[in-house]
Amino acid sequence: MQKLLFIITALVLSSQLLAAKTYNITVRVESLATHTPLTGMLVTAVLKKDKVPMGQTDAKGELVVKGLKAKSIKFIITDPSNSHREHSLNIYNPTKADQIAALGLRLNSNQEAAFFKATDAKYPAQPDLDAINANDLVDTNPVGGFEEFQKYIYMNMEYPDDCIEQNISGKVYLSFLVQKDGTITHVMTEKSVHPSLDAEATRVLRYAPKWNPATSNGKPVITLVRVPIVFNLN
Repeated sequence: MQKLLFIITALVLSSQLLAAKTYNITVRVESLATHTPLTGMLVTAVLKKDKVPMGQTDAKGELVVKGLKAKSIKFIITDPSNSHREHSLNIYNPTKADQIAALGLRLNSNQEAAFFKATDAKYPAQPDLDAINANDLVDTNPVGGFEEFQKYIYMNMEYPDDCIEQNISGKVYLSFLVQKDGTITHVMTEKSVHPSLDAEATRVLRYAPKWNPATSNGKPVITLVRVPIVFNLN
């Protein structure tokens, strides 16, 4: 009986301590277009039904939000210049441990289209077929490996609302060029699933970090790559 009372008392005290515990979250924001920190982004916390301004990101693109108590919290990140789209970030932290929440902001729709077009215009639109020696070709791959690339896709994909409503999923196959400096350009849909999924697959790929370029005879070459982007509602 005494052992049972001790266990119950310990559980009650543990629950009370966890409820009283506070924690900090470092919100880290970068531009997906340039993969550089974004200064001056407004961070707002949604506490129950209230929106509470937390401050702005510093030169490192960071803001430390201190003294949080709720296990679940939602942040809204806004660009005062309206160059980047507003983004929501949901945090679930049952242990109330300090953590870093990193996210990338997309450009607004007009600037996004102009950015992609300008990027393509800087680079050749064809692979270096004449410069590639098949016997001495080192293939291209994402910086950090394919596992990191898949993680990037998963973290930054925005499933289109119309496809959620219609329960549409599948694999969109894309082709693109990896330029000599690793930049992804000239993305094309090879196999379509739905216009909204095609557009989102193209968008998330175009924002991806640079790849390691292929090399032939020890020199970087432009290569054509094909990848599937998977959309799964389950």
